Amino acid sequence: MICGIDIQKPVPEIVAVLHKYQIPIALVDQVFDRVMHDINANTIPYNPSLDNISDLAISDMTDKVTEPKG
Repeated sequence: MICGIDIQKPVPEIVAVLHKYQIPIALVDQVFDRVMHDINANTIPYNPSLDNISDLAISDMTDKVTEPKG
């Protein structure tokens, strides 16, 4: 397990997809190279600081809406 993430969990589904498309073991590395290429080309990296900014903005707005007006 890496950082609390069970990387074994998706393995059976991944193996099933490889089997479904009849990918031989010799080509699995090439398939995952393409997967990594697609991930890097089409995924926005997780940026916790941006999420925190958004959370703070929502929290600030919630405070303004729920504060009693004297």
